[in-house]
Amino acid sequence: MPTHSAHNVVRKKGFTTRRTRLLIINSQKRTSTGDLTTSEVRFPAGTNFDHPAERLCDTMRRKVLQETGLEVKSCGKLLASRVENDHHTKNAVLVEDRDCVGELRQEPIEVRGKKLSPPYFMRIGEVRRRIADDHRWVMEALDREIYGGKR
Repeated sequence: MPTHSAHNVVRKKGFTTRRTRLLIINSQKRTSTGDLTTSEVRFPAGTNFDHPAERLCDTMRRKVLQETGLEVKSCGKLLASRVENDHHTKNAVLVEDRDCVGELRQEPIEVRGKKLSPPYFMRIGEVRRRIADDHRWVMEALDREIYGGKR
C-alpha cells in the first residue's frame, strides 16, 4: 500500500517577510550505540506507516499535535510533493498559526528513536540558513510560495 509523509511548515506571518517566523524543532537521532547525533533544525514531520488508511491532512494534523502540542483546524496548503519511489510520497504542507489551537509543548520528547526539543518559532532567514539538509526542499517550496520563484 502506498505511504506518504507530511513535512509541516507552521507559519506566523510578520509585518514583513523578514519578520515571519516558522515553527521548528531541534532533533537528534539515537545511534545504534544509544548516543545522540548532533542536533538538527527540522520542521514537524512524519509518515502514515502505522496508519496506512490515513489521509495526508490527518497525517499532518497528527504529527503537528504529537510533535508540537498544537491542534490544526485546517488541512493547510500543499506546497510540494516528491515521489521517493513507487510506494512513498513526501509532501510539504503550509499551515498558518491562526489555524492552530493549544499550547506549544514545553518538554523534550522522544519519538521513534529521535529526541525532539520543545518546538519554537524562528525567523525565516535563520531557518533558511540552519534547516537540516533533508528538509531543505521544504524550505525551497515555501520560498517559491512566498517569492514566486524569484528568490
